Amino acid sequence: VTSRWLQRMQASVPTMTTFSSASPSLPLDREKWDDDMLNRLLQLQQPTLRAEMVNFAVEEANAEKLIGFITRPSQPTDIDSKKLQNDESDTTAVARSYRATLFLTGGFDSEFDRLPDKQQAALAHFYGLRGISVLSAIFEAL
Repeated sequence: VTSRWLQRMQASVPTMTTFSSASPSLPLDREKWDDDMLNRLLQLQQPTLRAEMVNFAVEEANAEKLIGFITRPSQPTDIDSKKLQNDESDTTAVARSYRATLFLTGGFDSEFDRLPDKQQAALAHFYGLRGISVLSAIFEAL
């Protein structure tokens, strides 16, 4: 059953390729896939950094884009930059900035100590690896 499901998934997603039936599928255009993931993530009303997302978020390009949404909300990043430059309203940029901040802080209405342990661990891991980048971007934006 699993191999038939995998075959159907591979057939229905032309941008994916599999190296073996036991390995996970990897996108052919990783940057496009990452950009799409960030777009979908920042469309959520309350995006939350979870342990499963830390490796994605700490990748240099993804971390820079997330931080860029916060420090330069009105300046589009590489994600659909042509589309954003032509179609994006200030409201959309501010909403994305707010959601990126929510994602990288755990929220505004709770203290860090009140967050679930797994979320605290995910945030601590992210900032342990990217804390300098975050601080540098904040100071550059000032």
